[in-house]
Amino acid sequence: MKKGILIILGILSMLYGLLVLRVGSGTLFWLFWEAIGLFFVFWAYLLHKSFFETHKKIRILFRVMTVAAVVVLVTFCGMIAGKFTAEGEPGLDYIIVLGAQVREDGPSVVLKYRLDAAKEYLNENPDTVCIVSGGQGINEPFSEAEGMADYLIKNGIAKDRILLEDKATSTVENIKNSKAYMKTPYNGVGIVTNNFHIFRAVQIAKRQGLANVCGIAAGSNMLYLPNNMLRECGGILKDWIFSNQVPEDEMSLEADQPVRDKDAIYVMENESEWGLELQVTDITPEGLTIECTQSGGNPIGELQTGSYYIVEKKTDEGWVPVEYLLDNVGWTEEAWMIPGNETATWEVNWEWLYGKLPAGDYRIGKEIMDFRGPGDFDKQMFYVEFGI
Repeated sequence: MKKGILIILGILSMLYGLLVLRVGSGTLFWLFWEAIGLFFVFWAYLLHKSFFETHKKIRILFRVMTVAAVVVLVTFCGMIAGKFTAEGEPGLDYIIVLGAQVREDGPSVVLKYRLDAAKEYLNENPDTVCIVSGGQGINEPFSEAEGMADYLIKNGIAKDRILLEDKATSTVENIKNSKAYMKTPYNGVGIVTNNFHIFRAVQIAKRQGLANVCGIAAGSNMLYLPNNMLRECGGILKDWIFSNQVPEDEMSLEADQPVRDKDAIYVMENESEWGLELQVTDITPEGLTIECTQSGGNPIGELQTGSYYIVEKKTDEGWVPVEYLLDNVGWTEEAWMIPGNETATWEVNWEWLYGKLPAGDYRIGKEIMDFRGPGDFDKQMFYVEFGI
């Protein structure tokens, strides 16, 4: 009986993994469900062979590890589920709508859930100001903030009640950047995101120093809820591991000075949890080569980037973007994967965009995404300084 139940659980897990794969999210998280399925099948096989009867110490260790994993998973899921119906407090001064993927024809399904929840709250609380937060990703036609503002305005929310924060590339930056738009003192802030993300988002907001913060839960697709819940459990575990090392609002994406060696290789190692190191070589006035190495770290999804980059020059006033030669610049929508524990190399020729750069100190920025699924990703900008 027990073996039959384990085999059924294994088959169901593997079938669900294939269902997640069909979404075409571009991540490999569906393989986790395949691994769970194989675990159940292997467990049934060990029982069939009476393995645990002759290896009692392994049986005890196996049971302890299984029970510990189940306890942690149930605890995290309980914490997440406890915020599923969060409605927020009435009369908040501000709500922050966390960005997700936008397309030419409007917000993604995930983002539409959030915007509809924000619209409902704003209609019930006419004095609340809405901050829509989200930058422009490599596969987005415009910033998420712009797309969200357009949707809300078309659905009856007055333009003067909406503030656009269009630089954030992660939940941490959503909160951190939005704080600059708030007038103090304020009477409470609501975080609007999907129900499975509320618990973690509110915890991040509290670590960012927001006072009187609460969650406003938007809906989600029930079919993919188990997948989203499992990913969020991984996110909570990651946050707990790293929160005692470097505060999220202090994680630097760039060093004060690059490390320069005699062969003119310019290096900068990111201090965040993604385990990325970028360096540039073969530097000329017309371009350079970027090498991106991923080693260790704890990305949840699949790391990827696109064709977009930016070059900035160091001046007395700080870093200033180099002016384009063209009036209208378009970037191709591509997703270049950054494989784990390997080095990805990209050659950049900017002569068409900037011309030949004169002597000076520069830096090049690449946007990298931890992509977990449609509308579910974090983005960070990574810079490497170099000289010509």
